[in-house]
Amino acid sequence: MAAANRIPGIARQSLFASLGWVPPQSWRAGLRALGCIQADDRNTASASGYAVASLYAGYVRQWEKWEFNAFARVDNLFDRRYAGSVIVNEGNARYFELAPGRNWTVGVGGVYRFLSPASILDALEQHLGVARRDAQLPRAAAALAQ
Repeated sequence: MAAANRIPGIARQSLFASLGWVPPQSWRAGLRALGCIQADDRNTASASGYAVASLYAGYVRQWEKWEFNAFARVDNLFDRRYAGSVIVNEGNARYFELAPGRNWTVGVGGVYRFLSPASILDALEQHLGVARRDAQLPRAAAALAQ
């Protein structure tokens, strides 16, 4: 590979952005962009850069110790055609693999919480022998309480 050539398979620019509303039961949108990718050491073949959009909606409902959620997601919202990956230095010059077109996912889930964050903190407090507001309490335990 010549010193001035780009490393194949690695984009010079990459961007991922996401926008969402604070409540969990909300709309969210995302954008993914990637610059040009070289497909061989000599930099004679490259995949063009691309940008694709996604849209996500979900709902979360809490009931006692249960948390139920449902979501729907559409990727490649505008059905763009682009090379999703390259096979670096492929011997037959078939470097490019087409990315999926518009696709969607739906799902549901549930979580049962056996312990509340407060009870986890109480157990840590007893185990460590420190008060909850003591500076020695690990940051991870404090994060669980939020």
